[in-house]
Amino acid sequence: MILANAAFLVGLWLRDGGVTGIRDVADLLTSLGRITGPLGTYLLLIQVLLLPGCGGLKRSLVSTG
Repeated sequence: MILANAAFLVGLWLRDGGVTGIRDVADLLTSLGRITGPLGTYLLLIQVLLLPGCGGLKRSLVSTG
């Protein structure tokens, strides 16, 4: 589920152009920033949700083998 949501974010980025149309270093950095921002925010949300106080949520997201 976590990887599917991350893949969805990357898919949105690719649909909006991704790395196409890069003419110089500034365009490259802007394009990379447009994907690392949402992915970083998403990963931070996952980290907050997996804090020790959210034990039930953690058990539902992490399989126990």
